[in-house]
Amino acid sequence: VVGKGLVRHVPNPEVFNSYNFSWGDIITVSPTELKEYGQANLIRGIGEAKVYLVENGKKRWVETAEIFTKKSYDWLKIVEINEIELKAYPTGSNIK
Repeated sequence: VVGKGLVRHVPNPEVFNSYNFSWGDIITVSPTELKEYGQANLIRGIGEAKVYLVENGKKRWVETAEIFTKKSYDWLKIVEINEIELKAYPTGSNIK
Protein backbone atom coordinates (compact mmCIF):
# COMPACT_ATOMS: atom_id res chain seq x y z
CA VAL A 1 0.00 0.00 0.00
CA VAL A 2 1.41 3.36 -0.91
CA GLY A 3 0.39 6.55 0.85
CA LYS A 4 2.38 9.75 1.49
CA GLY A 5 4.91 8.31 -0.95
CA LEU A 6 5.49 5.42 1.44
CA VAL A 7 4.99 1.68 1.24
CA ARG A 8 3.19 -0.03 4.09
CA HIS A 9 2.92 -3.75 4.71
CA VAL A 10 -0.65 -4.98 5.20
CA PRO A 11 -0.32 -7.69 7.86
CA ASN A 12 -3.26 -9.91 6.88
CA PRO A 13 -6.38 -10.23 4.69
CA GLU A 14 -8.66 -8.98 7.49
CA VAL A 15 -6.76 -5.69 7.61
CA PHE A 16 -6.76 -5.45 3.81
CA ASN A 17 -10.53 -5.93 3.71
CA SER A 18 -11.11 -3.48 6.60
CA TYR A 19 -10.00 -0.67 4.28
CA ASN A 20 -12.33 -1.85 1.49
CA PHE A 21 -9.35 -2.36 -0.78
CA SER A 22 -9.95 -4.41 -3.92
CA TRP A 23 -7.90 -7.54 -4.50
CA GLY A 24 -8.17 -6.79 -8.22
CA ASP A 25 -6.26 -3.53 -7.74
CA ILE A 26 -3.10 -5.25 -6.53
CA ILE A 27 -0.18 -4.78 -8.88
CA THR A 28 3.21 -6.44 -8.94
CA VAL A 29 6.24 -4.18 -8.83
CA SER A 30 9.91 -5.00 -9.13
CA PRO A 31 12.20 -4.83 -6.10
CA THR A 32 13.90 -1.87 -7.79
CA GLU A 33 10.60 0.02 -8.02
CA LEU A 34 9.75 -0.86 -4.44
CA LYS A 35 13.04 0.61 -3.20
CA GLU A 36 12.01 4.00 -4.62
CA TYR A 37 9.50 4.34 -1.79
CA GLY A 38 10.22 4.79 1.90
CA GLN A 39 8.80 2.40 4.46
CA ALA A 40 5.77 3.58 6.44
CA ASN A 41 6.90 2.22 9.78
CA LEU A 42 5.54 5.03 11.99
CA ILE A 43 1.87 4.49 12.79
CA ARG A 44 -0.87 5.67 15.08
CA GLY A 45 -4.52 4.81 15.45
CA ILE A 46 -6.99 7.23 13.88
CA GLY A 47 -7.53 10.09 16.33
CA GLU A 48 -5.01 8.65 18.80
CA ALA A 49 -1.95 10.40 20.23
CA LYS A 50 0.32 7.37 20.72
CA VAL A 51 2.83 6.86 17.92
CA TYR A 52 4.35 3.45 17.31
CA LEU A 53 7.36 2.26 15.35
CA VAL A 54 6.66 -1.00 13.52
CA GLU A 55 9.79 -3.08 13.76
CA ASN A 56 10.15 -6.80 13.04
CA GLY A 57 6.36 -7.09 12.79
CA LYS A 58 5.73 -5.58 16.24
CA LYS A 59 4.45 -2.15 17.23
CA ARG A 60 6.67 -0.32 19.71
CA TRP A 61 5.28 2.77 21.45
CA VAL A 62 7.53 5.83 21.26
CA GLU A 63 6.92 7.09 24.80
CA THR A 64 7.50 10.84 24.36
CA ALA A 65 7.81 13.53 21.71
CA GLU A 66 11.33 14.16 22.97
CA ILE A 67 12.32 10.56 22.28
CA PHE A 68 10.66 10.75 18.86
CA THR A 69 12.72 13.83 17.99
CA LYS A 70 15.92 12.43 19.53
CA LYS A 71 15.59 9.32 17.34
CA SER A 72 15.26 11.63 14.29
CA TYR A 73 11.88 10.23 13.32
CA ASP A 74 9.85 12.35 10.90
CA TRP A 75 6.46 13.63 12.11
CA LEU A 76 5.29 13.87 8.48
CA LYS A 77 5.84 10.14 7.96
CA ILE A 78 3.32 9.02 10.58
CA VAL A 79 0.51 7.04 8.96
CA GLU A 80 -2.89 6.81 10.65
CA ILE A 81 -4.32 3.30 10.63
CA ASN A 82 -7.63 1.84 11.73
CA GLU A 83 -8.21 -0.10 14.94
CA ILE A 84 -8.29 -3.46 13.16
CA GLU A 85 -4.81 -2.90 11.77
CA LEU A 86 -3.47 -1.48 15.04
CA LYS A 87 -4.65 -4.61 16.88
CA ALA A 88 -3.10 -6.86 14.22
CA TYR A 89 0.42 -5.92 15.32
CA PRO A 90 1.68 -7.61 18.48
CA THR A 91 3.10 -5.21 21.05
CA GLY A 92 6.85 -5.05 21.48
CA SER A 93 8.93 -3.17 24.03
CA ASN A 94 8.44 0.59 24.36
CA ILE A 95 11.00 2.95 22.90
CA LYS A 96 12.43 4.92 25.82
